[in-house]
Order: sequence, then C-alpha cells, then structure tokens
Amino acid sequence: MTDKYPLLTVESVKYWYWECDPAYSVNDINKVTGAPTTTIIKFMNKNGISKRTMSEANFNRYKCAHKREAFIEQRNSLEFKKNQSRISASLWQDDSIRKKIVNGIKKFNESILGEVQIKVLFALSNFKGMFFTDLKTIITNNKNCVNDALRKLCNRGLLTRVKKVNPNTNRTITSQYYYSVNDKGIKLLAQKEKDPRFYSLFDSLKDSNTRNIIEQNKNSISTYLGKNQKEILRWFQDRNSLFLMDLKKLTSIDEKILDRSLKGLFTRGILSRKKETKPNSLNNNRYFRYYLTELGKKIKIS
Repeated sequence: MTDKYPLLTVESVKYWYWECDPAYSVNDINKVTGAPTTTIIKFMNKNGISKRTMSEANFNRYKCAHKREAFIEQRNSLEFKKNQSRISASLWQDDSIRKKIVNGIKKFNESILGEVQIKVLFALSNFKGMFFTDLKTIITNNKNCVNDALRKLCNRGLLTRVKKVNPNTNRTITSQYYYSVNDKGIKLLAQKEKDPRFYSLFDSLKDSNTRNIIEQNKNSISTYLGKNQKEILRWFQDRNSLFLMDLKKLTSIDEKILDRSLKGLFTRGILSRKKETKPNSLNNNRYFRYYLTELGKKIKIS
C-alpha cells in the first residue's frame, strides 16, 4: 500500500489482476485506485506480482463484455492483419520456429477424428477386423462416407488392410480389403473416449441396444451364404459328406467358383474336410472328402 493510493495493496492487486473473472487490466486498476499505470506496473514489479502474457491478456479482453467489440474490431482491421502477416513471414523464415509450427499442425491434424471415423474405429476394434461390405451393415451412414473415413484412417496409419477373399459374400472370385485397427488407432480411440466432446457419442455406441444390434449383425454376417454356397450346402444337407470330384458332377457351378465357395464354407467352420481313399476306386489315391459340421446342420437355407 502507498500513502497516496490507499487502495493499491498487494492483496487487492493480486485479486483484481489474477483472481477475478474476467480479470482486471492495469488500466482497470488505474480507474479503481486512481494510480497511474506506470505506478501500478512499478508496484507489481516491486512486490513480485507477475503479469499476463499477450495471449492471456487477449483472451481476458475477449471475455470482458465492454472490451469485446473493440477487441474484435481491432483484430479485423487491415492494419492489424498486415502486421500479423509481417510477423508471421518473419517467423516462418526461422528454420527452428517453422519446424515447430509444422510439427504442431501435423500433431493437431493427426489427433482429429470425425464422428464417422470414430464409429469405424469402434466397430473394427470390437470385431477385431472386418471387410468393407460387412462394415456397411454395422455403420448406418452413407456408403461413400464410410469409404472416405476408411481411406483417411488408412492414410494416417491408424488401420491396416490386406486383400483376401471375403467368405461372407457371393462375390467369391474377387479379393476385397480386410481392415483392422493397429496399436496407433487403438491408442487414439482410447484418447477420444476421455474427451468430453465425445462422451455422448461413445455412450450411444456402448449402449446395450447398439450392442445387441451389432451382435445381431455379426451373427447375420457369420451365417451369410451366397447363391453358390447355398446350392453346395443343400447337397451336403441331403448327403452329409461328398468327395470333391462327386460334387463337381452334381453341380453346374464353374470349377474355380466351386473351389472358392468350398474354401469359404470350410474357413467358416460350416464344412470340414480330410483326405480319404475313395471307395470302389481303381487306385489308392487319396482325395478331399468334405463333411457337414454341426454348425452347417443348424443353418437353414431359404
């Protein structure tokens, strides 16, 4: 406290400058105490009261209703923008500062996830990987939105993809991309779960009704049969087991498509196989004989 300005005390200045919301500026303290701004600054330096940074001061100015309009007007002025451009250009010429700016922007962009991207990561992490055609049945968004989200996630290194035959579709000849979440994607998804902005989204994804829908879709995917697979399964449900050469005679399916369809049924546990000697054969060669499993017996073909 000074004799000339009794309101200028350490406690009052600390309270006005740091504890109020919005906080007082030096000019505001000048209006309250009547002390000149230079005196207030000297008083703060003498008593070890730190001053706000420029960004903190600007943020506080924006919070003050009586200062906001003047602050916005100043920031939108042509003179201010020219000064900002001049400062930015001078900073950009410094290699170390430029590197920090680029790394900061890159790090920020890498942390951004849209709603559809979060849904894709969440579904893939729950299913431990999926084909695109199967993923569409889980996520109800537009097909192009899901495809775009997958492309962005792959480019950012959050997903891994490999080409292989999808046994859950009737297009058994062509290979499709199989997507799965890697460690980087799982880590970023865990960070977003703690972000307050996405609490409601994750709550809806973890909701019991959503879980039931996902489980139903998962079951429908696992029991999906294409046209050729249904025809093959009908023969096995009538006869229980068949040699491959006998099945080729019974069906009119192309040989390559037949092999693909059998592989899909075998990998999904609907059929099993083992090499056996064919009865009444002239030689002792062993051939693949396919058997209908318990899972295959439960599947009802429409």
